[in-house]
Amino acid sequence: MKGLVFTELLEMAETVLSEDEIDEIIDAADLPSGGTYTRGGTYPSEKLLTLIGACLAQFAEKAMISLTDYPEKEPEMVEFVIERVS
Repeated sequence: MKGLVFTELLEMAETVLSEDEIDEIIDAADLPSGGTYTRGGTYPSEKLLTLIGACLAQFAEKAMISLTDYPEKEPEMVEFVIERVS
């Protein structure tokens, strides 16, 4: 898989997550590269799936915390999550 796909994913994540949250995702994914990719490099596809899984886990955790803390916001949060993953 070309590094461009990895760098675009991380850039997209930066539009909705803080730098600390992205660092948490990269740490959780436990990638050999440490989350450093070049656009022209080639990397195993499995590492992209690992990174996507870590992103989804971060979103799911945030959604569950929000729903637990603010049950009256549940419909809005469900809509937010659906928009983010579609």
